[in-house]
Amino acid sequence: MPEDMKPPEEKQEHLILHIVLSDHHLPDLIAHPEHQGAVNLAFYYNQRLPDSGEWLPYVQTVWERAKPWLHAFHRVDICLICSDAVAFALGMAFSGNPHIRVCHRIGTQYVPVVHLEWLKEPLAFTQVLPCARRK
Repeated sequence: MPEDMKPPEEKQEHLILHIVLSDHHLPDLIAHPEHQGAVNLAFYYNQRLPDSGEWLPYVQTVWERAKPWLHAFHRVDICLICSDAVAFALGMAFSGNPHIRVCHRIGTQYVPVVHLEWLKEPLAFTQVLPCARRK
């Protein structure tokens, strides 16, 4: 994202936000099936994160840059390419925004798999859901 790029002043409908922290992956803005009807934006850091594991500053930077964009849209889909630890930290940062869906890359497309609004519901982790039962 260019430094001078700003979110729209009037609230818009749908943002697809690609967050890529990787030295060997590029953002793929057309991999989301709804990309033609949405604003597409990528936060792209094209270097390997430090081996020290001191990644919190990277998460904080993404969060600070993403906040104004999150508030400028009614719906936000987030497509991630990053380490699992960074994804968990970003999930904690984004969790207060129920209008966000997290997408997972399946084959050549990103598919929405989690709505952060679910975090406001009491989740029964001990209950076996029908899709998880073995036959």
